[in-house]
Amino acid sequence: SVIRSINNGVPIATYTGHGNAFQWSPQEIISVDPIAQPPKNDVAALENGPRQPFIIALSCLNNYFVFPGLSSLGEVFVRAEGKGAIAYWGGAGLGFSADHEVVATEFFSALASRKETLLGAIINTAIKPIIEARISEGIVKQLVLLGDPALKLSLPQTTQSSPPPSDGGSPTPNNDSGGGGCFIATAAYGSPLAPQVKLLREFRDRYLVTHGVGRRVVAFYYTFSPPLAEFVSRHEALRAGIQIALLPVLGFSYLMVKTTAWMKFLFMAGSLLMLVWRIRK
Repeated sequence: SVIRSINNGVPIATYTGHGNAFQWSPQEIISVDPIAQPPKNDVAALENGPRQPFIIALSCLNNYFVFPGLSSLGEVFVRAEGKGAIAYWGGAGLGFSADHEVVATEFFSALASRKETLLGAIINTAIKPIIEARISEGIVKQLVLLGDPALKLSLPQTTQSSPPPSDGGSPTPNNDSGGGGCFIATAAYGSPLAPQVKLLREFRDRYLVTHGVGRRVVAFYYTFSPPLAEFVSRHEALRAGIQIALLPVLGFSYLMVKTTAWMKFLFMAGSLLMLVWRIRK
C-alpha cells in the first residue's frame, strides 16, 4: 500500500518509527538491503515516474550517506532513475520518536503557514526554534536533506496543518489538554516544547544516552511510556499529580544540567552527610 500511494503521486510521504540505513521498520515496509541474499530493492519496484514525492523519514540512519560502498535508503530513493523521490529528509544518525514528534510538528506548521515556498527555507523555519530553544539540538542537527534545498514543493491548494502520527501510529492529541507522544512529561505539561520537558531531554542527552546502561533505560521507557502518556493526557487531575511527582526529578535534572561541577559536589557531599547522620541517629 505504501508503494501504491507513492505510485499514485502523493506530494509528501512521511514515515515515523524504527528503521536503519536500509529500511523502514523491522517489518521492512520498504527495504533496499544490498547485503540480503538475494539483495532487496523495493525502490526499484516503484512506477511513479515524474510524480516523485518529498519524503520525510523520522527514523534512525535512513540518510547514513557515509557508508563506504553502500547506499542508504535515502540515497537509493533520490538516485533512482525516472522514479523514486525528488528529495529525502531523514537522519544520518540515531534519534528518538519524542524528538521527531517535535520536528514533525514544527515542519508541518511551517509548511501550512505558506510563508516559505522553498524546501530548504521551510526546513530552516522548522528547525530554527528547536535549535534556539536547545531542545534535542543534536538530534535535529543530524537530520540531512538529500536533494535540492532550492526546490519549490508542488502542493495542493489546501494543506492539513496537523502533523503525522507519531510513535509509528499513535496520534498526537490536538486538544489543549493533551500531550500525547511518548514522553509522560509531555503529556503532563501539555507540550513537547514545555521548559520542563526540555530540561528532561537535556538530562537524557547528556547523562543517559552516552552509555550502554542509560540507553537501555531510555529504550525501556520509550517502549512502555506511550500508552501511559496517552492515558495521562486525558485526565487533568492525573496531569497535575504527575507534575508534582516530577518535581524531584526536575530538581535533580536541573542540578546536573544547569549547575557547575562545584555545586554538584556540594550537593552530593551534603546529601551523603545527611544520609550518614540519619543512619547513626
